[in-house]
Parts: sequence; C-alpha cells; structure tokens
Amino acid sequence: MTWQTGKSVPELIGAAEGLWAQDPAVNTILLTLTSNAQAPHTGGWWSETDGTVTGSYLRSTIETVLLGAMPAGVARVLAAHLADVRVRAVQGPRESVEEFSAVRERVTGARRDRQIAMALHRLGTLTPPRPRPAGSPRPAGPHDRTLLLGWFDAFGRETHTPVDLPAAVDDRLASGSLLIWEHDGRPVSLAGSTGPHRGSSRIISVYTPPALRGNGFAGGVVTASVEAALARGAAGVVLFTDLDNPTSNALYRRLGFERAGDFLQVQYDS
Repeated sequence: MTWQTGKSVPELIGAAEGLWAQDPAVNTILLTLTSNAQAPHTGGWWSETDGTVTGSYLRSTIETVLLGAMPAGVARVLAAHLADVRVRAVQGPRESVEEFSAVRERVTGARRDRQIAMALHRLGTLTPPRPRPAGSPRPAGPHDRTLLLGWFDAFGRETHTPVDLPAAVDDRLASGSLLIWEHDGRPVSLAGSTGPHRGSSRIISVYTPPALRGNGFAGGVVTASVEAALARGAAGVVLFTDLDNPTSNALYRRLGFERAGDFLQVQYDS
C-alpha cells in the first residue's frame, strides 16, 4: 500500500476517476478542480496491494491540500509524505483532516492558525422560498468582473478562506456558472453551480453584501442556481456550510438541503 504523490491532474484523473464516481458528493471539490485537465494543480492517490485506488488528494495553486474519500489512517501517511511541501491549509472529511493535521503539526512544527467546521449537504426536494424575493436572476458576464472581484475578496475576508484571485473569478465567468440576483436594476446577491461532474453539481460562491442581507436575495439566487444545475442534467446537488453560521445553515434547510457529512478546514500559520 502506498501513496503516489506530486502527480499532474491528467495522471490523477486517470488513476482516481473511478473512485470519485463511487461518491461524487464527498469528492466534489476534486471533481470540480480537475474538470480542466490542464489545471496547474498537483495531487496523488493511495493504492492498495492489489492496485485498487481507495484514496486521493489535490494540492491547489494556493497551497491547500484537498482530501477526498479515503480509508482511516491513510491521511497520516500522506501528511508524512508531504512534510517537505508547503501547505497553507488542509480541507476534507473531518476524520481525515484531523489525522493529516496531527502528523503535520508533529513532524513540521506547523501550528493551527484557524479551523472551520463545515458540513456537506445534499439536496432532497427543492423548496423555493415563499414568498419569492423581489428581483430576478441573470447570468454574470464579463462586465461584472470588477464587481465580482470585490465580492469574492469580501467573501474570503469575511469567512477567513483563501481565495485565488483573479483566477477564481475569471474561471467561473468563463464557465458561465455564476448567477447574479438583481433588484431594481442593481446586483444584490450571487451564487453559482459547478458541473455536473459524475452527475453531481455543487452550489458555490454564495454571497450577499452585508447591507443587503435579510431580504431573501440569497434564497432566490441559490434556488435559481439549483434549478440551473438540474436543467444541465445534475442528478444531485450539494453544498458546504460553515457550521458557525446559523443563518446560512437555516436557509439551506428551508430550501431542502439535508446534512450528509462533517468536513473540516485547518489553516496553518506557516
């Protein structure tokens, strides 16, 4: 049993796509970030003695290690393999992240700067908000780039989450995955959806400026993004929430999302 590490995205896809297909929800971030086979990330996979791939990871361009589904204990071995590699954060299923971080902290002396408890949610039956919020959705376009750069930056600072700007904005504009909710001709909220990849789409980039919250705009644009994902052929829709944000967790429950797993992001001070 061994890790193959530091591999290119095409190599990772070739080895792990069968594993990802078994649970596209848990592996949603890896599926999304490898949808462009030329993306400049690196990654790797865990092979059993018979060659079966049962675990995988991706190291993004912003030095975040993203863990997919993997057997217990395997993340410890990965952390040892990556001891000499710069890692700003690790994210994935909670147990695997705890295993990885415990070894990394012991071996490298890294210290946790922050951790964010997260939950993976799957859509059950979509329940649009009633009453419907004022306004309507439209696709985001190149003319929205300056606005989106500001909103993505504000989201990252508010949630203490690293954001790869401007690449994140440009990639999502190019994919046509973002929707803006407008009210009285003014952009008031944002959301998008990925894929679908292996039949699953993920709701992303949900943001409403603080002064505009409490008007139902997020519920409207998330609903529109779910409907767009389903129209593109998604068999399932997932999203992540910060468990310390009761407002967003309550909103997604009302819209029909059900908690399906515990995730964790650990950020290091070096």
